[in-house]
Amino acid sequence: MSSKPNAAIFGEIIPQVVGIALTPYRLVLLGVAALLTAVAISTVGAISFVGLLTPHCARLLGLYRHVHLIPAAGLTGASLLIWADGIGRSLMPPSEIAAGLVVSILGSLYFLFLLLIGYRKQRHGID
Repeated sequence: MSSKPNAAIFGEIIPQVVGIALTPYRLVLLGVAALLTAVAISTVGAISFVGLLTPHCARLLGLYRHVHLIPAAGLTGASLLIWADGIGRSLMPPSEIAAGLVVSILGSLYFLFLLLIGYRKQRHGID
């Protein structure tokens, strides 16, 4: 039995010193996370995507302690749904676009933005 995948729990430095490439493991984990998120969203509904999106939005506002993060995530989620419903109702008036669809579009753009920022920080060595 190989102990290489277990070395990833020690962070990034120790596996690199030992000679383990973490990039393949990261790609597999990213794929599994994306697949599980897609299954959860397609099963429960698009509005549940707000529960995945709003804590990241609250952290982007600079809130990291859970005492502040949880209420801010709730308020962010509520305002996001209100805005998504308003946008969905006003884009093509007599017909409406579902709020879940608008939230999914906004959320996917936001997550692509977060991935781009993370990639640029990693590439340039910015913490």
